[in-house]
Amino acid sequence: MNLVKINNYNNKKTTLKNNKFLRLLTTYGTITFIGFNTMFLMCKEEVQAKPLLDRIEEANGKYMTKAKEKITVLLYEKEIKDFCELYSLEFDIMYKEISNRTNNFKDDNFINNNYIEGTIDYNSEHFYPTKEAGLLCFIRSVYKEPEKFNLTKEELNTNEKYQYHGYFEDIVKKYCEVLDYNPVPVLSIAYTECGSDLNSKAFLDKNNPSGTMVNGQLAEFSSVSDGVIYTILNLKYNYHDYDEVDIDTFADKVSYKYCPEGTDNWVNNFTYYANLKEEDLYKNKRYIVDQSKTL
Repeated sequence: MNLVKINNYNNKKTTLKNNKFLRLLTTYGTITFIGFNTMFLMCKEEVQAKPLLDRIEEANGKYMTKAKEKITVLLYEKEIKDFCELYSLEFDIMYKEISNRTNNFKDDNFINNNYIEGTIDYNSEHFYPTKEAGLLCFIRSVYKEPEKFNLTKEELNTNEKYQYHGYFEDIVKKYCEVLDYNPVPVLSIAYTECGSDLNSKAFLDKNNPSGTMVNGQLAEFSSVSDGVIYTILNLKYNYHDYDEVDIDTFADKVSYKYCPEGTDNWVNNFTYYANLKEEDLYKNKRYIVDQSKTL
């Protein structure tokens, strides 16, 4: 009995020890298993996460690129619309023409040189300083000679007159920024030719702020804005060195075309305005209503 009891006791003790060992083994085993499993899952998650992050980054990059491209196209659309209104041209026709010639604005010549095939200024092709300048000069080329683009004045003309209410000086600033040209000679020529109050026949009747003559007659422009753009392009591509020489040298060079007779007086007036401080040059702002004429 005692032996049995002892044996039972020892058996129970052994069983207890075994059970405790099993529980410990089970516990540590479970912990170990969980640990290894967790480590495995974490490693697996990390392995899976990296490509996922890459994919997210790639997707975001593509989205941002597409968004940027869309915004850029919308900006082009706005600029084209503004210039079409200036020249009373049909936006849909012009947009299609520009889109085709620039491969939806992706053509290398447009991207790198801001040039659209067919644009001509002063019998020559030019690389333009900004995209806006490239669009403006192309639209102006079509306006001047639509037949060269297999278009007609009749299909292009909207018969809607462009109107601008504001200051002449602001027009000069705006298009000098677009075409990347110094506004000082443009304003100085305008004041020299038309007076500081801009009340000359050329300005009031012909939208001609520079007193430009063609075949012995005052040139006529569709609007004052168009006359300003002509003046800037004329100076830019015929007298583009204004910022590289002194005012007197520039005045002498320009005067022989602008004023072959009475040259000295012209030069004196031009240099007077050109030598003014910018705030003085702009202080006598002339408010105008710039209204275009039809094609």
